[in-house]
Amino acid sequence: EYMGVQTLNRALKMTLLLVAAVVFVLLHGVLADTETRLVIEVCRHGARAPLALFPKDTGSFSWQTVGGLGQLTPVGMRMHNLLGMELRRRYILDSPLLNATYKHDEVFIRSTDYDRTIQSVQSQVQGLFPSGPRLAAPQIHTAVPPLSIPNREQYIAQLGDNAVGGGAQPIPIHVVPKATDHLLRGNEVDVCPRIAQLYAETQASEEYKQLNNRYKWLWAVLANVTGMADLNLFNTWAIDDVITAEKYQAVDHMPGLDQELIQEAVQLYGKSLAMHYAGAEIQSLSASEFFKELISKIDSHIESYLSGHSTPLKLAIYSGHDMTLTGLLSALGQFDSTNPPYASTLIVELHMEPVPALLRGKVRGLNAFSLNFLFNDAALTLPGCQRSLCPWPVVRSLLLSKTVPDIELACRKQPQGTASA
Repeated sequence: EYMGVQTLNRALKMTLLLVAAVVFVLLHGVLADTETRLVIEVCRHGARAPLALFPKDTGSFSWQTVGGLGQLTPVGMRMHNLLGMELRRRYILDSPLLNATYKHDEVFIRSTDYDRTIQSVQSQVQGLFPSGPRLAAPQIHTAVPPLSIPNREQYIAQLGDNAVGGGAQPIPIHVVPKATDHLLRGNEVDVCPRIAQLYAETQASEEYKQLNNRYKWLWAVLANVTGMADLNLFNTWAIDDVITAEKYQAVDHMPGLDQELIQEAVQLYGKSLAMHYAGAEIQSLSASEFFKELISKIDSHIESYLSGHSTPLKLAIYSGHDMTLTGLLSALGQFDSTNPPYASTLIVELHMEPVPALLRGKVRGLNAFSLNFLFNDAALTLPGCQRSLCPWPVVRSLLLSKTVPDIELACRKQPQGTASA
C-alpha cells in the first residue's frame, strides 16, 4: 500500500509538471520579455567595383583607383563599419549579450574566400569592437620582432600602448577553398554541378522561354548601347552589376542608358532568380549545409543551457554574397524577387523566455526557445509560424526538411535519362 501511495505521488507530481508545461506553452509570447541568447548573421559584402565593364563603356572613372574590378570599395567598407557599429549598440550597449571588448570564445566569423567578403567582415567587426588590446608599460619594449628596425623607438612612440596601430582589434576570420564551400557558396556551379543542370531545366521551361522571348526587344536595345552580346533574361545581372556599382560610387552612368529600361531589366532579373529558385531541390542544395550549421549551433546552445552549463559562443557572422542570401531566403520561403543589395543581412536571434527552475532541463518541449529572423531589419514569418518569433522546434523542423544527407552525392546527381560517363 505504501508503495502504491509513492507511485501515486510521483504520478501526481509528473501530472502537475506537465500541466505547468502546457500552461507555459499556451502563454508563450505573453510572459516577460525574452532574453537574447545567440545571434547568427549572414551578410552580403559591401559596395564593390563591377566584375566586368560594358564593352562600349566610355566612362572616365577608373575602378583601379578603388582597388580594381570586383574589389570592395571604401564605400563598401564604410557600409559594413556602420553595420558593425549598429550591432554593437544592439548587442553590447543596449543588451548584455556580448562582452564590450572582443573575446575569442564569444565570436566566430567565417567568410567566403574572396577579398571583398573578407574585407567587409573585417570592416564590420572594427565597428563592433572598435578598441583593441593594450600593453602594460613593461611590455612596450619587449613587444618587438627579431629583426633590425632602425626607427624602432619612433614606431613604438607612435603606437603608444596600443597593441596594433590605431587601437584596432585583430579578429580571426575562417575560410575554406572556394570550390568546397557548400556552406556559403552552395548554389554556385563550381561547388555544386547539379545547380547548372537545374538552371538549364528552368530555362528550358515554356514559362521561362515565353518571358525571355517577350523581352527580346529589350535585350536588343541594351546590347546595342552596352556592346554586350547574347543578353537574355538570366544574364542581365551583368547590367545590374555595373549600374549598381556606379550608383554606390556616385559616378555617372555611360551615356545612352535609359534608366527606365535599366530598371525594367533589373526587375526582370529578379523574376528570373525567383523562377530559378522556386524548386525544392535547388533550395535544398543551396541551403542544406548552412541550415545544418544553424541547427548544430542552436542545438548545442540549448542543450548546454538545459543541462546547467553555459555556452560561450554568442555571435557567429558569415560573410558571403547576394547568391548566398538568395539561396537561403528562397529555402525559407522569403525571397521577394529582388536581388539582395550590398551589405544586406539575414540576422537570426535565438530568444529564451523565462523557464521556471522546476522545469529547467526536465521538459524539453516547452518551446521556451524561439528564433527571430530579420532580413534587412524586416521581421520574417516563416512557413508554419504564427509570427516572426517562432518556437525552435517548429523552425528546426523546417530547416531540417531543407537539408540533404550527402551534399556531395546530391550535387553530382544526373538528370533523369542521363547515363553516367
